[in-house]
Parts: sequence; structure tokens; C-alpha cells
Amino acid sequence: MKNLVILLIVFLVSPRAFALQEFYSQSKSVRALGMGNAYYGLSNDEHALFYNPTGLSFYENGTQAMVSISPTISPSVLSALDVLTNSSGQNIDQVVDNLSQFQGDPLYGGASIMPYYAKKNFSIALLIADAKLNFTILGRDLDTSVDVTGISDSGLFVGYSREVVENIYVGATLKGLFRVGGRRTFTVIDIAQNQNFDLDFNDLGGGGAGFDADLGVTYELPRVPWDGLARVSMVLNNVVATDFSIARFGGKAPPGLVRMLTLSGYARFPGVWAFDHFDVIFDLAEFGIGGETDVDLGARRSNFFKHVNFGVEAPLTDWFSLRTGFRQGYWSAGLGLNMRFFKMDLATWQEELFSSAGRLGNRRFAVRFAFGVGSAKPAVAAATESKPRSVPVSTPAPTPAPNGGPLITPSESQQSAPTSEAVPSTEPATSGEAGRDPSSVQRRVVKPEEDDDRFNVDSYVEKVPPSYNYSQ
Repeated sequence: MKNLVILLIVFLVSPRAFALQEFYSQSKSVRALGMGNAYYGLSNDEHALFYNPTGLSFYENGTQAMVSISPTISPSVLSALDVLTNSSGQNIDQVVDNLSQFQGDPLYGGASIMPYYAKKNFSIALLIADAKLNFTILGRDLDTSVDVTGISDSGLFVGYSREVVENIYVGATLKGLFRVGGRRTFTVIDIAQNQNFDLDFNDLGGGGAGFDADLGVTYELPRVPWDGLARVSMVLNNVVATDFSIARFGGKAPPGLVRMLTLSGYARFPGVWAFDHFDVIFDLAEFGIGGETDVDLGARRSNFFKHVNFGVEAPLTDWFSLRTGFRQGYWSAGLGLNMRFFKMDLATWQEELFSSAGRLGNRRFAVRFAFGVGSAKPAVAAATESKPRSVPVSTPAPTPAPNGGPLITPSESQQSAPTSEAVPSTEPATSGEAGRDPSSVQRRVVKPEEDDDRFNVDSYVEKVPPSYNYSQ
């Protein structure tokens, strides 16, 4: 009975029972991954090019030109790669013994390098390389094998966004892409006999080029019942769902893109304690509606909860933020430094490699550095702050008319004063004006109409505060 239980456990947890089903994407944001990859509703930096292009309308930084570098690893991946690349020429028993320590553990390594230029409403980026390598050790003894999936993306991305009508923003990203990679299984005999074993992406499948686009629309609620703002977004990524059929090479076609639909909500809440504010995002993310169909190569056919992402970002200052989130059944965390000439993001999260959330998580760690030049952050990021709301203004007290005439309210004064001009004051400052720059205190000379019997003087000078709106 005990052996039967152990056998059932091995069957349920062994990667042999299922293939690795990761959601492969182009250039995931380390900042976003620290928030559970819940980012489609925010996307207010250069990674709007890969999530929601309308986020460029809410870009908070000044103009920036930087180079971004971000490596990603899972535990033990470096040790496993060292064993694999140095096992050539060894006998099969030695290879099996060396690989047994990684048995059943999904392993991942990746790296991305991308120079970019970004400003409010516009961004362009050259993705030099975004490599993703997923592999696991399968089987036992002489049946041991290494299942490898590798994909490398590069290309040019251009994004633009604007407000088309009040509170409604639209954006688009155009993408010229090149992809190489695929999936391959290596046996212990392949590893032992290959004198130059390496994980060349060209040997895993094939390569090709293609064009695609992302479209997004965001609506900002005109008012919310708290001191903040809220937005809802809908994004269609990879509209064409290119299969990279241009200039193909290699023995196989590279994995195609998946056309994906995402619905997202974002809200900003007032801060407490040392936190300036809280950004909260909830995504129903990346539902596949065409394109690549192989779940082992990134197709989005899976349990609903694998598409649920939730995240929070809490800035402590303009340049330092804490992050946390929940993605595919696992927690995530991160932090970020955001300065004019340098950025750094750290994140840890788990990637679900099975079709259902919370079944086969692979813990990962990523860091991102960005170096370059940038202008100062605007004093007020207009699109990220709630739009000005109408604020009730108390009505000033009625002004007594000269010579004991009837009281004159501000509206009556304006009606009886069709012509007005501002002139410098020559009168002493009152107690309310003490300490104020005399040049900022104005007097409005109100010229009465000829048939207005309330005035029996040639002119009447009414004190008006500098903030008074004469157009009202």
C-alpha cells in the first residue's frame, strides 16, 4: 500500500506526466512581474510597447533614452547548464549520475537587452534579444532525457497613444519581428556522444520574420468616490498572430505568436504612513483567440485561473517603490529604483508550467538595469493624476455700495460692470493682504452704466483677490 501511494505521488508530480506549458511572451517587464504581471491597466513606462500601448498616454517620466538589460533565472539552472555543457565525452553512467540531482525540477534561464526611447504618448525600442530557455530532466537511469524549449525574439517596436475624446485613450504598437527557436528532446546518449553539446536556438527548431500589432483602449472614470482615479482597459495583442513565415530557415517553423485578449482594471488610492499612494491592478489576462496552437510552445489553452493576475505598487518616494502581487496561484514580490539616469527592478514570482493554476510552479528571480539619459520628471504627471474636479467655491460676502446704497453681490457687480480693467493698487494693504507682494493685489475699476442709479460717483473701486476668476 505504501509503495502504491509513492507511485501515485511520483506520477502526479513528475514532469513526465505532462509537458511544460508556459505562456511565452516578448520581453516581460520585471517591474510587472513583481506585481504578479498585473500590468495591462497601468503600463505607464516603455513596456507599454509589450502590454498596453495606451499606457504611453500616462507616461510619468520625462523623455528618456536608455539601454535595458535583464537576466532571469530559476534556482539551480546555472548548475544544471554547467553539467549539461560539460558532460560531452563522459560515459552514460556518469551523465545519468550528474543529471539525477536535477530530476523533476523545471529549470529556466533567460536574458533580454533592449535600447529604447520613450516620452509621453510615444516610444520606440529595438529588442536586440529576448531569450527564453525552459528545460527539465525527464526519466530515470538509462531512460533519462532533457526536454528543452528555447525561444529568442528580436525586433523593432513603435508605439503611440493619445486621448481621442474626453477620458478615452487609444493606442497602437507596430512590431517588426524576428524569432528563432523550438523544442527538442536530448537523450543521455546524445549528451554523452556529442563532443560540442550546446543549446543553440537555431538547432531547436527554425527561424523567420513577421509583422504584427497591438491595439488598446482605456477609459478613465470622470470621478471616483475616493481621492484618486480609476481606469478600465481592453487590449488585443498580436492582432495578426504572425507565424514568422518571412525568410524562414532551419528544419522547422519557429513557434508562432498567440492573438490574446486582456481586460484590466486599475485604481490609484491615497497613501498611508510613508507611502505616497497605492496603485492596484487586476487583470484577466491573455486569453488566446487564435494563432499558435501548441500548448508546449505558448498557446493560451488553460484553466481560467491561470489568466488571473493581481498586483499592487506602493511608492515610498518618487524614485523607490515596493511591489507585490498574485499570479497563476502564487505570490510575487519586487522593488524598484527609478532615477533620471539609472533604473533597477528586482522581482521574484512563480511561473505555472501546467494547464491549471497552482499545480507546477517554477520559482524565478529577475533583475533589470537601465542606463542612459533622461529629462526631469514632470512636476505634475497630468495623465496619471485624476483630472481636476469642480470644487465648490464659497460666495464672497456682499459689497456695500457707496453712499449707503443697496448691498451688491458679486454677480450683481459683474452685471452692472460690463467693462472692467485691472490697475495697480495705490491704497495701503489691508490686514488680509499684509505680507503679500503689492504687485499681486489688483483693483478692478468698475464703470457704471449711465442708467444705474445705485452709483452716484464717477467710478467705484472694488478690491478683488488675485485668484478671483473674472470670466465667471
